[in-house]
Amino acid sequence: MKTNKVCDSRMYYLDLLSEESPRQYLENLDEYKRKHADSKFRSHLIYFQAKALVCISHFEEAIQLATNLLGQAVNDDDYYLLVKCTMIS
Repeated sequence: MKTNKVCDSRMYYLDLLSEESPRQYLENLDEYKRKHADSKFRSHLIYFQAKALVCISHFEEAIQLATNLLGQAVNDDDYYLLVKCTMIS
């Protein structure tokens, strides 16, 4: 349990940093990736990167990162359900 709280607080800090100091977040991104190598945390780091890019008006790069993350998050079993639900909405 303690480990999850530590991870959650680190993610929360990095989430805030990506929005409040996006350039600082982007400058230190490689260090964060080295520190947090597990795939779940890495996906969040990339999401925070995209959010930081939006904050500094680098929309195209942010969209590309978000699109790649969505592609990784959706597995083959969920793909058709996602498409069908998108069509409904």
